[in-house]
Amino acid sequence: MGLVSLKASGQDTTSVNRKRLWIGLEIPSTFAHPARGGYSLQPMVVLNLSRYATVWGAGGLMKITRDTLFKNLYDYSSQGWYVKGGAELNLNFKKEANSGFRLGGGLSLANFTEKGMLQYSYTSELFEGQRPGNRYTEELENQTWAAAFEFRQGLFADLGKVAFQLHLQQSILLHEPANPRHPAHAVPGMGGYMPRPFFSGIRNSIKARKIIPGAYFYLFYRLL
Repeated sequence: MGLVSLKASGQDTTSVNRKRLWIGLEIPSTFAHPARGGYSLQPMVVLNLSRYATVWGAGGLMKITRDTLFKNLYDYSSQGWYVKGGAELNLNFKKEANSGFRLGGGLSLANFTEKGMLQYSYTSELFEGQRPGNRYTEELENQTWAAAFEFRQGLFADLGKVAFQLHLQQSILLHEPANPRHPAHAVPGMGGYMPRPFFSGIRNSIKARKIIPGAYFYLFYRLL
């Protein structure tokens, strides 16, 4: 009878270890973006279904800023939100822990607005000084969205009540962000879409990036 009781207790402990609910926050961006005049709040929820399977969901609000994006585009900002979710396979290092390598993917959706100040100078002879300082200035604003399949690889370290995750992701665009004035640059939850030359003749000769790489570090707290 005691042996049966001990076995049942072991199964319960294993079950608890295999089904843990974690809530986490992406740490570097939380401090980096406010220092540059923006903000970042990127929480994630992870549920370990078993030793070998995990489901996750995430979202975020972000404002990314840069003083100069292109040579002629100043005071750039990308502001918006994103949601994403998916599943992963776990290759845990030990049976009694959740630490190990994770491989999986999911879907990601982002909605954001880009703003910037287009500015360039020309010689006084070109327009005969019609503009102050021989400088052309125009405020730009564009709202767009993007969708992607997110392929993920990472390491999850279970330290008891807390854990951390370092993962790489490749966002394979299913719907590319559209900007008629200049290429979209920073997509919330996906990363940098890579700046392209501003002038349309050069820009159109270069194909837009289809895959956005990224690296993220999350700190988690165990809820269950």
